[in-house]
Amino acid sequence: MEMRSHTRVFDFMEFEIAVHATHYGHGSGWTIRVEIHDGDGALLSQIRDDDHSYASQDEAEKAGRELAEPICRQLVAGRR
Repeated sequence: MEMRSHTRVFDFMEFEIAVHATHYGHGSGWTIRVEIHDGDGALLSQIRDDDHSYASQDEAEKAGRELAEPICRQLVAGRR
């Protein structure tokens, strides 16, 4: 079984969202791990979503971003 992994980084507000998408081989979907970093690179939050799988790498990356953006908004709101 061949494992494939890809990381895509998105800028959102003052944060960096890193979506790590992994595919474990034929018949399996993509799973994600998401990290949110501040502007200095410090890890602020990490999300693992092993309960869901996504049909494509693009879907996995989109889902990771959608999971992270509300957390980023909450982090900003908490500073006010």
